[in-house]
Amino acid sequence: MSAGPALRKSAAKYGSRTTVADNLNIYQLDSGAWQMAATMYVKNPKFDSAAPWTVVVHAHGLHAGGDGTPTSWVADSIVAGSFQHPEKANYDGKFFEDGGKLYLIYSKLLSDSPHHDGIVAQAMTSPSKPANSAPSVLLGPETANGGYNSELFFGMGRSAKFKLIETGNLTKVGGKYVMAYSTGAYNQSDYKTGLAWSDTLIPTKGSTYRRILMKDDKQVWAGKPGGYEVDYLLQAQTKEWPNYVGDKVLAPGVPSVVESDGKWYLYFAGYLPTDAPKDSGGKYDASHRRPYVMPLTVNVPKGTSVHAASNEDLARWITWA
Repeated sequence: MSAGPALRKSAAKYGSRTTVADNLNIYQLDSGAWQMAATMYVKNPKFDSAAPWTVVVHAHGLHAGGDGTPTSWVADSIVAGSFQHPEKANYDGKFFEDGGKLYLIYSKLLSDSPHHDGIVAQAMTSPSKPANSAPSVLLGPETANGGYNSELFFGMGRSAKFKLIETGNLTKVGGKYVMAYSTGAYNQSDYKTGLAWSDTLIPTKGSTYRRILMKDDKQVWAGKPGGYEVDYLLQAQTKEWPNYVGDKVLAPGVPSVVESDGKWYLYFAGYLPTDAPKDSGGKYDASHRRPYVMPLTVNVPKGTSVHAASNEDLARWITWA
């Protein structure tokens, strides 16, 4: 993928330029047309001391292979973020259609103090043009009563209290919407995979997608006695919490729930256990990250709702096969 003249002109208006691209998420509309949402890094000499920041751009295909899928792409417009000045987050954009409407799902800064990133949905008038409405928050770090310690970036025991929810991939299952998401740092042991549910694509005002929770009676996450924590689908951070997979894969994240020929799978990224750094606080080598797949059992009962289901009910809707 390359930056096209229209995008370069849009950036140059503010003295900015795009550098490298990431998160190249290709999507085929219900109409059959191919689109891409991608993350691009931006640099501007006016903000020389600032690190390159990210924006989400739309790209169109130029050449097609034998099956009609584009083999090269040109980024033509910015759809989230700013060329004018640095903005935190605005990355990992992907398109999602629902009820004839198109949305851009991406990671966005939700608050700066405390620093929280989350997943939002932006209504689109076309794949290259956002609607005038503000994005809707689908899921972010919990804020009530101090939130969940399992969502702390770089794990617990650090002075920084940054939290994020990222890589939200949506799938419609049994009339419900499930978001497979990541929390933590992708190159450390606290990166893990969670599921959150909603009865509607855009939650009702004042609410977000619902995590699956369970009692943390042993205070594994050093929370309040009798408090709740997140019941993750995959985690390699602590053996004392359910669904530990550290003997098979480290930092399982960037998950997607996918149906193929009537069977369900979880696709995600992670590291081999042998990739663990020598020191406990060390970071994994990102070049060793690899794709994984595992079968799932999906059983969303009819005639119920996410709102009415218990945590125990939600935990049974998608499980390891």
